[in-house]
Parts: sequence; structure tokens; C-alpha cells
Amino acid sequence: MGVKQKREFLDWFLKTIPVSSREVLWILNYIANHDTILDYVQIVEQAKKTPRGIIITSSDFPNEQPIALYKEDLEFHDVNQIFHEIRMHSESQLFLEFQFPNSWKASPYLMVLEDNPFAPWNKEVEDSKEVDSFFAQEEQEAKKKMLAAQIDQALEAQDEELFVALSKELSELNQQRETQKR
Repeated sequence: MGVKQKREFLDWFLKTIPVSSREVLWILNYIANHDTILDYVQIVEQAKKTPRGIIITSSDFPNEQPIALYKEDLEFHDVNQIFHEIRMHSESQLFLEFQFPNSWKASPYLMVLEDNPFAPWNKEVEDSKEVDSFFAQEEQEAKKKMLAAQIDQALEAQDEELFVALSKELSELNQQRETQKR
């Protein structure tokens, strides 16, 4: 991800998302105005699992710390300490996580979000067969509902030939499902 995109996201975040601490704004502005730091920034989820990660939380979550630094299994909340860490290690990888409501609907956020190499998304899904099975089952259910609606329409239209064909298809689909369950 380029420095320009990260800066644009930080600018958007600063203008759009409320935070409960002025110091958090200062830190984000500092990061946004230093290309050297931005070059080493990765915006991820689960920054806590990285060697050097910061979680910034919007004021929409009042029970959460507005900012937290995670480094080598230690957690820091002191803003001065966090700023010092960023400034003194400006050429070290820094993973930022942003917690705010509806983040998955915010395109500026999604455009800069990267896979966390220390907690990859694909490891979140433990068994891809389970996922495939779930989607296949959902697809079958949707098809059954569609067939039932078409059968109703065939009955209303008094189309016996279509009714018989759709009923047979629905019956076969139900048999497949029973076979899969076993």
C-alpha cells in the first residue's frame, strides 16, 4: 500500500471518526505527516498479535482505551510513551488497527486494509470444507424456496405439466439433501 493512500485514509479518519483524546489526533497527524513512518505502516486487523502494533479506538467505544501500543507482549496506554516509540523507531514496521462502527462499510478503510501477516484472515477459517458445506446448504435452501414459489405459481396457473416437473425437481433436491446428511 502506498504512502499517499495511507495518508488519505488517515486524513479521512481524522475528519470523520470521533476519538476521545486530542493526543490520539496528534499522534495520527504526526504519522500522516511523516512519509518515512507511513512507508513502514501497515493497516491491519488484530494489531495486538503483531510485534509492534497500535490500536486506535473511536469514542463510540467508551469502555475501550483510545489508543494502545502492543510491543513484545507488553501493552502501553501512555500517549507520551507511544509517541516516543513511534518517533524513535520511525523505520520499523508499525501495524495500525482502527476500531470504529461500521468499519467494514467504510470504503476509505477497506482500500488500505491489508492482511495481517501475524494473524492472516485465511487462518480465521479453520476448515474450508465446513464453509463450502455451509454455502452449498444455503444454496440448496434458496433453490428449494424458489422451486416452492414456482410450484405455487404453476398451481395458480393450473399448469399441470410444469407443476409435475417442478415437484419432481424439488423431490430430487430433498433426496439429495437426505443422502448428504447420512
